[in-house]
Amino acid sequence: MFFFYFKFLIAHIIDLALKIRDFAYQRNILKAKSTELKTISIGNLALGGQGKSSMVGFLVTYLSQTYHIAILMRGYRRAISGIGHVLSHHTAREVGDEAKMHALSYSVPVVFASDRHQGIAYIQQNFPTVDLVLLDDAMQHKSLVPNCQLLLSDIDKPFYLDELWPLGNLRDRKQNAQLADIIIYTKTNNQVNYSKISMNTKAIYPEIPIYFASTEYIPIEIPNDTKIMSISGLANNTEFFTYITQNFPKSIHLSFPNHYDYQIKDIEGIVKECIQKQIANILTTSKDYVKLMFYANEFQKAKFNFLLELFVYMFFVYLYFCRVK
Repeated sequence: MFFFYFKFLIAHIIDLALKIRDFAYQRNILKAKSTELKTISIGNLALGGQGKSSMVGFLVTYLSQTYHIAILMRGYRRAISGIGHVLSHHTAREVGDEAKMHALSYSVPVVFASDRHQGIAYIQQNFPTVDLVLLDDAMQHKSLVPNCQLLLSDIDKPFYLDELWPLGNLRDRKQNAQLADIIIYTKTNNQVNYSKISMNTKAIYPEIPIYFASTEYIPIEIPNDTKIMSISGLANNTEFFTYITQNFPKSIHLSFPNHYDYQIKDIEGIVKECIQKQIANILTTSKDYVKLMFYANEFQKAKFNFLLELFVYMFFVYLYFCRVK
């Protein structure tokens, strides 16, 4: 009981701090400004695992037919300080796993900057042809007003049913969903009562359009009875492991925390387990791939049985949308 009241107190302290911040922006004590460049912010109210990276990839693929796009992000857990953009020689440890993943996956500039306005200025100076910037995880950066704010929410735990951390999984007040131009419920692959969720959301935010996005993994051309080692370090590894289990019943899962920084001892452990269990294939997420490949030489040097060869596959995700009025 004491632990609950302690969490309750912490949540209310965070709520008070967020209310003060919001009040300061509403009263113009803290300044919020737009930019000359068109911007789309992809954000969420929860701590993570809402599908932002997949959404950024979808928007790059879809909108690059019309716009010259750049991605602007903080570069979470990057070793490099200041402002810059991802180059081919950068590692995930230097620029952040998500920044490296985007740079490897898409032929657009990926800029990292803690201050989003400074990041926009950097893009204008170094990439003058860019006319649309995707702001990855920028909903809490209220000093920059985007042209369009997308709010993503995991369908399994809609934001309006969640609570502030540590009582729940929210890092921002659920009332700030009113700042969104579009609400997108993600990970809707399972049977979901769209009408109920749409009705509940519309009851609170009647003017905001609502979409539902499902994901589809690109098939891997290997037999279903193949022994698989699946590795995932996401905010929520369940969806990935469920897909692997359904398609490869002989799979073994290794779960790591979100943004996990793999060390040599982890790689040695993975290689050792693969050899012991005669596993020749590793399936991993795009975000983990860019970190595991830092140890490519270690994988290649591993003394497997002569008939074994280690393959690392990278999963990409497609998004499909349906609108509920």
